[in-house]
Amino acid sequence: MADLRDSLWIWGLEPNFHNKAFGLESRMTAAEGALYMGIRNIYMVVNFNKPEPPFDQYSRSFTTFNQVKWSIIGDISSDRTDVPFGDLDEVLRQAEMFDNVTGGVLDDFFNHKDRAKIYTPDKIKYIQDKMHNFHKRPLDLWCVYYPENDNSRAHLENVDGAHMWTWDEKDLSIFHERYNKFKADTEGKRRMLGIYCLNYSEEINGHPTTVENMKFQLETYTELLVKGEIEGIIFCSNTAMDCNLPCVEFAKKWIEDNHKI
Repeated sequence: MADLRDSLWIWGLEPNFHNKAFGLESRMTAAEGALYMGIRNIYMVVNFNKPEPPFDQYSRSFTTFNQVKWSIIGDISSDRTDVPFGDLDEVLRQAEMFDNVTGGVLDDFFNHKDRAKIYTPDKIKYIQDKMHNFHKRPLDLWCVYYPENDNSRAHLENVDGAHMWTWDEKDLSIFHERYNKFKADTEGKRRMLGIYCLNYSEEINGHPTTVENMKFQLETYTELLVKGEIEGIIFCSNTAMDCNLPCVEFAKKWIEDNHKI
């Protein structure tokens, strides 16, 4: 019997990141958030240009986790990584020092008007080749995907996997339609699905995800994981894990009760 927790990831951000946007007070680091939820893998992602290299201290705190993947391109606000080739060199340096670093991710790639121009398909291929040919072990390259964006097939061709997120909670009502487009756009690629603990839509920006929708995502995504259609579920983010959000506490308990799959 497999353990669901081995396939769970946290979308790691700098502590208290959401305070800037939503007024939530959080002190949890990515490592603390993952430990609290029983999550065994970490994506660590640059937001508002933070963290800045070197990443050594973060990676040291992640050494007990199964896998770590670092952002090569940060979120939409991180112009620091909008120059080829982002944090690629630093991610490779972390992989040199820490054996559980297994890859990298391109965040907010297709919903940033200039990034597809800066990072042409040949530049993405260069990044992928550098990752694949890393001398200690092959590293993989992932990207963030939203079905509503103009997800260039030429760019997707040069990543190993993608993870689909639902930015607007109401779009969970058409999840299967969006997921089918995701599968079509990423044929032959590895896949994960992301869960937001907070809403980012303009109408209800910053409101917690409902328990009902958290339950739907946990059950639906785990079913797809068991079927082999996806290989991971990602939770965004540690900065919502210590804010007494009902959806977070529900997810924590659900994972404890349903981790044997």
